[in-house]
Amino acid sequence: MRLEQEEMTPKRARDLLEASLGQKQRALANGRVERIAHSIVEGQWKVTHQGIALSPEGYILDGQHRLAAIVRANIPVTMMVAYDADPDTFDVIDTGAARTAANTLQVAGYVGANGLSACSRMLLTYDRIKTSRTPPKSATAKLTTADVIRLMNTDRGQLILDSQSDAGSLATAWGRYGSRSWVMAGQVLLREAGHSKEQLDTFNARLRDGAFLEPGSPILAFRRFVMSDTGLARLAKDSKSYVALAVFIKTFNAYVSGQERLLAVFKLGVEPYPIPYTPEQVEKMRIEAQKLAHKHNLSKEQALAAAEKAEQAQMATSAAV
Repeated sequence: MRLEQEEMTPKRARDLLEASLGQKQRALANGRVERIAHSIVEGQWKVTHQGIALSPEGYILDGQHRLAAIVRANIPVTMMVAYDADPDTFDVIDTGAARTAANTLQVAGYVGANGLSACSRMLLTYDRIKTSRTPPKSATAKLTTADVIRLMNTDRGQLILDSQSDAGSLATAWGRYGSRSWVMAGQVLLREAGHSKEQLDTFNARLRDGAFLEPGSPILAFRRFVMSDTGLARLAKDSKSYVALAVFIKTFNAYVSGQERLLAVFKLGVEPYPIPYTPEQVEKMRIEAQKLAHKHNLSKEQALAAAEKAEQAQMATSAAV
């Protein structure tokens, strides 16, 4: 076997793939191709011992996902190419476990690496789907370990670390220990929205203990959603965390804008993914609600709902621009 470092162009990658059609290959996983293509576009591609392996006849034995990603990204990369590889090695190629983002964070010394990795992926996915009805799964598929590590090295990464304590105490209080990662992501988003520490502390305290909550309180509705066997527990596993995060954001928005809620719910794929209101948006809605109530003789709840609807329409328009 002969090993060489070469530039692999999209054209050559396509030619190799076409020449290998009909040969023994694993099924091409689109999600894996997307992740590798994303890393190429983002400049995360690095030359390693893992490149491609070709049989003596020039067929692909290993590396079809990398080649497909080069074609999809339409960007040439430098990689190792193994020529004249033994076809009998196909069955033992890539049978080891891949290193995850959590593995990398753990090696780097982070405590709670699994939760940090899951929270980071949620936030990166959230940035892609907010205000849209895009399924989270389609946005998550492109994320790489490098994306997670890069995020943890930013100011947002510090916010994630700072949110661990609140997320842990809330999940423990609810008896929903698997909720830490999405609660952590929610805490980060609320802090980024710019609300005071006092307001966030009060919100978290009521989420945790349920004290002093009146009928119609959005926090009371949220606690029922999280703690009952008919709410969070019944959500589909592959979308549970993202629906829970959306409900969390909607609960906070109702809380800070003074609206009542009897149910805590989010319809994935039907409703646009919510954004936490900023203090400026809350004040704007309050003023608009007062005007609407006076002009149209609306109740406080009706006026707030109308003001919120107008604000959400404006947010969606701004996000689309």
